[in-house]
Amino acid sequence: MQEKAAVKSAAYKNRMSWTYNRRVNYRTLITGDLVLRRTVAKGKGNEDGKLTANWEGPYRIRDKVMQGSFYLETMDGKPLKNLLNTAVLKKYYV
Repeated sequence: MQEKAAVKSAAYKNRMSWTYNRRVNYRTLITGDLVLRRTVAKGKGNEDGKLTANWEGPYRIRDKVMQGSFYLETMDGKPLKNLLNTAVLKKYYV
């Protein structure tokens, strides 16, 4: 009985992940791309009230750790210590 429930649960999880993943648009960022970082990610969300800039940068992607996780560096080449996800990054077009 437990095996049957486990099989049904696994099948349900596979269907849910397939449904979610078919609508996800992955951001294709590679090493060397210029990106902007959301200021809320740094903790400067409401420093100047509602007139605070929402994005800061540009930064250069220094290293890709895994799907969607990156290390950044400033334009001068100084590395940032925190690992950032693509949820707080957007591509910067010159």
